[in-house]
Amino acid sequence: MTYSEQLKHPKWQRRRLEILERAEFRCESCDSDEKTLHVHHKRYRKGAMAWEYGGTELVESLYMLGAAHG
Repeated sequence: MTYSEQLKHPKWQRRRLEILERAEFRCESCDSDEKTLHVHHKRYRKGAMAWEYGGTELVESLYMLGAAHG
Protein backbone atom coordinates (compact mmCIF):
# COMPACT_ATOMS: atom_id res chain seq x y z
CA MET A 1 0.00 0.00 0.00
CA THR A 2 1.45 3.38 -0.95
CA TYR A 3 1.74 6.18 1.61
CA SER A 4 -0.94 8.12 -0.26
CA GLU A 5 -3.28 5.13 0.00
CA GLN A 6 -2.49 4.81 3.72
CA LEU A 7 -3.60 8.42 4.29
CA LYS A 8 -6.99 7.56 2.77
CA HIS A 9 -7.36 4.39 4.85
CA PRO A 10 -10.10 4.41 7.55
CA LYS A 11 -7.57 3.53 10.27
CA TRP A 12 -5.51 6.68 9.52
CA GLN A 13 -8.64 8.81 9.15
CA ARG A 14 -9.80 7.65 12.60
CA ARG A 15 -6.35 8.34 14.16
CA ARG A 16 -6.23 11.77 12.50
CA LEU A 17 -9.68 12.62 13.84
CA GLU A 18 -8.62 11.61 17.37
CA ILE A 19 -5.69 14.04 17.16
CA LEU A 20 -7.85 16.86 15.77
CA GLU A 21 -10.48 16.32 18.46
CA ARG A 22 -7.85 16.31 21.23
CA ALA A 23 -6.62 19.69 19.92
CA GLU A 24 -10.22 20.92 19.72
CA PHE A 25 -9.66 21.59 16.00
CA ARG A 26 -7.33 24.49 16.80
CA CYS A 27 -3.83 25.18 15.55
CA GLU A 28 -1.49 24.60 18.47
CA SER A 29 0.93 27.21 17.11
CA CYS A 30 -1.45 30.17 16.82
CA ASP A 31 -4.71 28.87 18.38
CA SER A 32 -6.68 29.55 15.18
CA ASP A 33 -9.80 27.54 14.44
CA GLU A 34 -10.31 29.23 11.07
CA LYS A 35 -7.70 27.43 8.93
CA THR A 36 -7.26 23.98 7.46
CA LEU A 37 -5.19 21.88 9.86
CA HIS A 38 -2.69 19.16 9.00
CA VAL A 39 -1.52 16.26 11.14
CA HIS A 40 2.02 15.15 10.42
CA HIS A 41 4.46 12.51 11.55
CA LYS A 42 7.50 13.72 13.46
CA ARG A 43 9.58 10.84 12.10
CA TYR A 44 8.95 7.79 9.97
CA ARG A 45 9.53 4.10 10.68
CA LYS A 46 10.33 1.93 7.70
CA GLY A 47 7.55 -0.58 7.11
CA ALA A 48 5.07 1.03 9.54
CA MET A 49 1.62 2.08 8.41
CA ALA A 50 0.62 5.73 8.92
CA TRP A 51 -1.81 4.83 11.73
CA GLU A 52 0.72 2.65 13.59
CA TYR A 53 2.71 5.61 14.87
CA GLY A 54 2.20 6.70 18.43
CA GLY A 55 3.82 8.56 21.27
CA THR A 56 6.67 10.76 20.17
CA GLU A 57 6.57 9.48 16.59
CA LEU A 58 3.36 11.29 15.76
CA VAL A 59 3.29 15.06 15.87
CA GLU A 60 1.01 15.97 18.72
CA SER A 61 0.68 19.56 17.58
CA LEU A 62 -1.19 20.75 14.53
CA TYR A 63 -0.25 23.59 12.26
CA MET A 64 -1.44 25.42 9.20
CA LEU A 65 0.68 24.52 6.21
CA GLY A 66 2.18 27.57 4.51
CA ALA A 67 0.30 30.08 6.67
CA ALA A 68 1.58 32.88 8.81
CA HIS A 69 1.03 32.45 12.54
CA GLY A 70 0.33 35.18 15.00
